[in-house]
Amino acid sequence: MSLKYEILKKIFRLIRFKKLFGKPQDELIEEARKLNRKSQIPVLKDPDFRFEIIMIDDCPVLIMRHIRKTEKACLFIIGGGMIHKPNETNIRRAFKYARDCGRDLFVPYYPLCTDHPLDVSYRMIHDTYLEMLKEYDHSDISVFGSSSGGNLALGL
Repeated sequence: MSLKYEILKKIFRLIRFKKLFGKPQDELIEEARKLNRKSQIPVLKDPDFRFEIIMIDDCPVLIMRHIRKTEKACLFIIGGGMIHKPNETNIRRAFKYARDCGRDLFVPYYPLCTDHPLDVSYRMIHDTYLEMLKEYDHSDISVFGSSSGGNLALGL
């Protein structure tokens, strides 16, 4: 093996990497549920944007709309291993994308795999896309995601 591999292996042993991430599945899921109960959609303010929350399939979707009308939108699916809700850092990064790309941004808080089968997540994301089609042409909607949200975007 390479020297780099050997060094990394020793570092991971020193920090007890397996112990940190080797928890039983039910314990990891319960920790995620506890964290998700505390999670809230952050209140955002910016003079160039209008923020709103709509409900789709009993799940919130945060919409960041440019005050200056745009014909383009983006469905941004945030990851979190499909067990964590988007946190404030994720939403601030999403807002930066909305500002940088000049598109209205839709961020679905999709059903998580800790409590729902995967097809329920896909259905909600698909229903969000259908809602976007009421306002934007399909050629003006981009879809992307971060981490496991990228996998959901590809699945859509």
